Amino acid sequence: MLNAMGRSALDRQPRRVRPRLLTWLGSGTGVWAGFVVVHIALVILGSTTRTAGYVWGDVELYQSWVLRGITEGIWPVFHEPWVYPVGALLPIGIAGIGVPVGSAGYLITWVGLVVTLNAVVVVALLARQAHRAATWWLIFLLLLGPISISRLDAVICPLILLALLYGLTRPAVAAALLTVGAWIKVVPGAVYLALVALRRNQLRSVLVPGVVISGGVVAITWLGGGLSRITSFLTEQADRGLQIESVAATPWMFARLWSPSDLERNTELFTYEVPGAGPAALADALDPLLLVLLVGVLWLVIRAPQTDRTFVLASLVILTGLIVTNKVGSPQFVAWLGPPITAGIAWLESREDKGWPSEPGWSRLASLALVIAFCTQLIYPWGYSSLLEGAAPMTLVLALRNVLIVVMFIVALVQLGRSGRRH
Repeated sequence: MLNAMGRSALDRQPRRVRPRLLTWLGSGTGVWAGFVVVHIALVILGSTTRTAGYVWGDVELYQSWVLRGITEGIWPVFHEPWVYPVGALLPIGIAGIGVPVGSAGYLITWVGLVVTLNAVVVVALLARQAHRAATWWLIFLLLLGPISISRLDAVICPLILLALLYGLTRPAVAAALLTVGAWIKVVPGAVYLALVALRRNQLRSVLVPGVVISGGVVAITWLGGGLSRITSFLTEQADRGLQIESVAATPWMFARLWSPSDLERNTELFTYEVPGAGPAALADALDPLLLVLLVGVLWLVIRAPQTDRTFVLASLVILTGLIVTNKVGSPQFVAWLGPPITAGIAWLESREDKGWPSEPGWSRLASLALVIAFCTQLIYPWGYSSLLEGAAPMTLVLALRNVLIVVMFIVALVQLGRSGRRH
């Protein structure tokens, strides 16, 4: 009897601790605690002596544009061509509100803007009881590293995620979010096209917000004298070569292990590119390939059922496709994987609450995205110097990361195609 009582006490003890911890971590309180820890960790990781120059370089560039506009009256698009759509002035300008000219406080306000947008996302996920999705998203941000909060992509990714959550229930809201995002950086515009294809029976609800917002942006730009440069973002980067981190550059980066060669520095954009006629020709071919890909995905969306799953899956195909066919390949592009995977997990949680079976394919995609994110952080900022020097470890990590992105693209594309056949 004593042995039985002893075993009972021993069995009971670990069972109390573990479930309580897991329950707390999965609760709203646990998610918010994780939110604070993750964002503090990202700031610390990005502020070390080794990483600060890489991580915050773009934020300093944003500040210089705002500083020049305030002190000299020269604003991008309104007075000169720019690599971003004119709407990008909104977040980089907001980050400068109330900050003394030339002050280091701009970095703090930028991080505050990103943290606020991320908090809105967590609120939206928890309102849907999508605790696992919120937790996964925070883990993804942490594994991707400080690059996840130090680029304009940190502004558009929350907008894409919110649009994916409301794509079917509130298509007008989703359309407005994606249109605003597209005027900041083009990527959300591709997801907007998927929304139009999906909600083709309710075109007014998705087209009107896009037309109204775009009309307002064009009108403001015209009044400011920048109408002739409103599309300059389409041409400013046309002459860029094949950036070393891009998927298409992988063979040449891998070849440097046996035949060391110099890289070409783009002094205007602070990037490194693969020199030579072959890489240049491939870079030129990627733009039309991207258009073909986008048309093909939209055709698959039209054939597929009009469901949340289709919208999320199509967005994942589009966003991974944009990375695979992109000649730039900057590390922050991997942040684009976060919104569709997070929305997919949230969709699965809602299905499970209704008694529907889970889809193991999403779990595999989610795990794959985490590996891709961590590999990206290893490459940039931690191992970027080694990559430039042609060191084998970082070159192999880069090759692995790029192969996994292609695998994710193919898997998502196949699933989207099967959705159309089942329908």
